[in-house]
Amino acid sequence: MLTLSDIQTSALLDTTLTPHSDPLLQIRHALHQLQKGEVLQAWMNCQSGVDDLQAWCQQTGYEILRIDKQAENKCAYYVQKGSPMAVQATLNTGRQPCPAPVIEAARALSHLAEGDILKMYSACPSALDDVNTWANNTQHQIRAVHNNSHGDYVFYIQKKGGTVLQAA
Repeated sequence: MLTLSDIQTSALLDTTLTPHSDPLLQIRHALHQLQKGEVLQAWMNCQSGVDDLQAWCQQTGYEILRIDKQAENKCAYYVQKGSPMAVQATLNTGRQPCPAPVIEAARALSHLAEGDILKMYSACPSALDDVNTWANNTQHQIRAVHNNSHGDYVFYIQKKGGTVLQAA
């Protein structure tokens, strides 16, 4: 999982200082100025526009790496511009219980070339252990894993036989 020490922020934005402006527009403007792969730490009121931010990130390819709730109803959102690595397929197993995420990942990877990356979301509580065990047994590689803003696991699984290339 990503801890605060794993995340290097490139910019900081406190949208709570301008309460009458749209925080999503401020975040969009700040992220536009960053390079792909850089991270914005954006402070927002926990209840203002959180759903909009999550939906916008999914539509634009940005990634909410972590959310930290602080005092005074403030939240720090760590938003990365772009995906941490090139992804050839995405799979959302939702709340399917294990072993469904492993079965679905195996099915999705069977359609990919060696070295391709599958980005998989899973809300199954035991997915971390199950996917790691399965990957070790099948020689696929877990290139990264973290929790998203919903608390789901986000896995980057590389199909066996390739070398990972970072997103350009």
